[in-house]
Amino acid sequence: MKKTIASAAALAAAVIGTGTVNSIANADTIETTAKNETTVKNDVKKSKQAASETKKANAALNSARQDFNETQAKNDADKSDLNKVESEKNQAATAVKDAQEKYNHQKRNEASANQISSAKGDVDNASKELDDAQSKADSAKKDQDDKENEKDQAQKEKDQAKADKDKAQADVDQAQANKDQAQKENDALNKGQLNDKKDELNAEISAKKDEQTKAETALDKANQSKKDADKQKEDAVSENKTAQGNLNDAQQKYDDAKKDFDAAGQNQQNAQSKADSASRAYKDALAKLEGLTAENLNKELVKAKAELESAQKDYEETLSEYKTLVSKKGQADSKAKEAKQKADAAKAAFEKIQAEYAAKKKACDAAVEEQKQAQNKLDSLKKGTLKINVDDWKKAVNGWKTEDDLKKMSAAEKTAYQKALSEFSKKFYTQFDKDNPNPYTNNYQLYYYPDGRIEYRIVNDSSKKFSSLQDITQDDYDELMLYALNLINDARRQWGIKTDMISMRVDMNAAKDIAQSYSDENRSIWDGEGHLVDAITKATLKYRLDDYGENWGSGLSFYQDGKSVNVINIYKNRPEYGYFTMNMLKGNIYGDIMGMMFGDAGSNWGHLYNFIDETKRSVGLGIDSMGASHFFIHTGYGSETPDVTPIKGLETVSVQAFNTSLSEAQQDLARAKGKADQAKKELDAAAAKLSSAQTENNAAQTDYSNAVAKQAATNVAFKTAQSRLDASNKKLSASKAKNTELKRELDNLTKVQKKQEQKVEAAKNAKAAAELDLAKSKQEAEMKKNALTKAQAELTAAKTAQKLTAENLKQATANVEAAGQKVEQAVESLAKIKAEIKQAKTELQKIAYKIANFDALKKAATSKVEETSGALEAAKQKLEQKTAILEENQASLKQAERNLEQAKANLDFANKVMAEKQKALESAQNKLDALENADKLLEEAKKNLENAKQEAANKQQVYEAALKKYNASLQELENAKKVLAEAKQTAAQANRKLSTKQIEELVSAQQQILQGDNKKAYPALGSEENVPVAGLGFLAVFLSFFGLGEVKKKRA
Repeated sequence: MKKTIASAAALAAAVIGTGTVNSIANADTIETTAKNETTVKNDVKKSKQAASETKKANAALNSARQDFNETQAKNDADKSDLNKVESEKNQAATAVKDAQEKYNHQKRNEASANQISSAKGDVDNASKELDDAQSKADSAKKDQDDKENEKDQAQKEKDQAKADKDKAQADVDQAQANKDQAQKENDALNKGQLNDKKDELNAEISAKKDEQTKAETALDKANQSKKDADKQKEDAVSENKTAQGNLNDAQQKYDDAKKDFDAAGQNQQNAQSKADSASRAYKDALAKLEGLTAENLNKELVKAKAELESAQKDYEETLSEYKTLVSKKGQADSKAKEAKQKADAAKAAFEKIQAEYAAKKKACDAAVEEQKQAQNKLDSLKKGTLKINVDDWKKAVNGWKTEDDLKKMSAAEKTAYQKALSEFSKKFYTQFDKDNPNPYTNNYQLYYYPDGRIEYRIVNDSSKKFSSLQDITQDDYDELMLYALNLINDARRQWGIKTDMISMRVDMNAAKDIAQSYSDENRSIWDGEGHLVDAITKATLKYRLDDYGENWGSGLSFYQDGKSVNVINIYKNRPEYGYFTMNMLKGNIYGDIMGMMFGDAGSNWGHLYNFIDETKRSVGLGIDSMGASHFFIHTGYGSETPDVTPIKGLETVSVQAFNTSLSEAQQDLARAKGKADQAKKELDAAAAKLSSAQTENNAAQTDYSNAVAKQAATNVAFKTAQSRLDASNKKLSASKAKNTELKRELDNLTKVQKKQEQKVEAAKNAKAAAELDLAKSKQEAEMKKNALTKAQAELTAAKTAQKLTAENLKQATANVEAAGQKVEQAVESLAKIKAEIKQAKTELQKIAYKIANFDALKKAATSKVEETSGALEAAKQKLEQKTAILEENQASLKQAERNLEQAKANLDFANKVMAEKQKALESAQNKLDALENADKLLEEAKKNLENAKQEAANKQQVYEAALKKYNASLQELENAKKVLAEAKQTAAQANRKLSTKQIEELVSAQQQILQGDNKKAYPALGSEENVPVAGLGFLAVFLSFFGLGEVKKKRA
């Protein structure tokens, strides 16, 4: 709920001139002494002197402000000039580059006589073919135009028929709805049924109250169950923690036992390996001893000689093969080295070009991103922050019928129109609210209690907190006002207003005084008592303002339990919270402004008109103790208005400045696009160069890979041959050693046998020791296995216990959640029952009214059924006529569309042929022109290049001059700022000397002088006298000096 108010009071107007006033007086009672008159005149003289000083200070302030504004405008103009010449300088540099490229291109062109003759023939042929294609295209175009006109006419007739049919259908639908509604209302008016419904509702209310009692009992039980479930969960958590500790201990014991078991197993394997080795050594030594006979040694010697001869032959063949592969390996190594040098060179060249490409790519990406940012900036300026369908907005505000249309309407038609307009306005605001949700609604939630209380709870809100209105500082109010201005001005611009609203310190002070008056009188918007006109007028007079209004918002307040409540006093009464936040205040302001500007149909859009009035540019914000916002709006400031200083952070942005920003953004986008296009061009060239280098590098790398593969294959063959040579050499050496050993053993058979017997004995002892170690390791492994089995059993038991406690904890958690859900369900159920009881009571009141006025309502309903039935039949007949006409026109339109499609296809084909011929002619002509004018074009390109360079030099000089001029204007602007600040300080001191009380004393003194003079000059005639009032002219002029003249009245 929001209300508007216009100025409702003004000071009495001072009249300048000569006239008469009637006053009741008695001449005998009038006495004016010279002494009193002298005192009064002295007071007047002092006040006049103070007023004169104030007037001079304010005049100086106005002069300083005007100088500052002029200097600011000059600085803005110089900055605009600087930006312009900088753009021209950059364009000139680009022109130089383009001219250089054209000159280079023309210098490469050459032409011969045969080439020119051949090119002229090509031009003549292409020209003839183009003329023929043009003729065919013109004919096809004429045919399409004819078919287009025929189709447009058919479409127009079909659209009209469709509109007539739709209107007739809408009339039928409305008539049917009216008839159905009338019949429904008539059928519903049955006294017996109404009485039955009354009894039914009474019974329902009684039953619902019983359900309410049960629901409240259920809620208590659910809360107790929730407490029990919470206790069980705490116990389960403790048990699970203990079981987990036991499991961790058991796991550690098992890990240690497993480690010991694995070590014992490894020891057993080692012992087994040693025992097996010792057994084999014993058997080998014994077998060798048994084989040490002369006969056996001679047989082995013969066999060893044959093996030696074979080994010698194999060695010689392997050596020859090895030498051949040594030569092949050298050749392969040489070729691989050469291929690597080439591959490294190609790779280095590729990487250099790749780095150049990466630099170009980075520059291109940066340029594209710069263009994207410029586009986003331009789009942002064009779109605004709020998403508004401006056409629908203005349609919702202004309607779609003119005043003449409304005058021609019947009462019923006006009612229907107003209803349609109301529905459209609601639909528009619903869509707007959907497109522009309040950004701060997620900062709090509403909770409903069984006793009807509603509680706000803060969530996700870290903004500044306040305990009372007194905690809101001036900077806080400025932040809120700036937030409001952004919303208001965004909407004003999209509506088409050419000025933005601003806010000065005086506006905030006036709005704060007004809000305080509402707080002092505890005036709530829900009381229905309207605006505090006296308080608003008082603030207006106090701050010397004119043509004012107020937009009063409900903020975060509502009506509950017979009294007005709001988010501020709710939090003050909640000790666990006890505060409200900056985000909540911004959400308050957002909701108020959006409702006033886009959902204000219920107030005849009075709030909107206050905000979009082009004459009203000034606004202040105050917040009362109920949390409601007060926007004080007025036209401007007078010379006597105090503290006309912008609020903190205000940047006054007019529509003209906005358009300048838009133009600058468009220029930035153009520059960024040019830069991006150039970067893309350079990137494409770098990409082509990179592709060529990539191809060369790939070929070099392939050659190197093939050489390395061949080298590797040669190396494998070489190593194989080397290995075979080594093996053959070892085999030959072994054969030689074996022959020598056999000869030695045969020569010293007795000594060798005795030495072998000693080896057999040593091997036997070693075998016995190894078997003993093996038996010990098996015994140790068995012990570790038993320990591991025990640790495994303990671990299994601990896991089982931990799993059981975990399941118990999971179940307890589920029980807590289920209990919480039951509490929520019980709360919802109780709230639902209460709402149903309230609904039933409302319905019961409606039934009682119908029973009390049954006869009159029944008669009216029957009459309405008859009236709507006749209207329905007439509407149906009209619909049948319009439907037949529409079907006929639809058939005509389809045929016309088919004809048009064929004509379009013919024209497209003709245009395509003509375009191809035109392209061929242009290509031939361009080729001929280039051949004929090669020398001339080269000279022109050279001249253009020289001119472009000279122009670039000139633009550079102009840019340097503009930069110097802009820096000078910046200094002038700083000086003007200092002068303005000093003038403001002087004016403020003078204004403080001349207080409101002095003004009142001055007016009173002037009146005493005038009265005394008039009483002396005009004695009383009876009980009344005519007194000239020419002297009051001075008073009128003096009062007007302080802004106390007439205040305009305007409804807000």
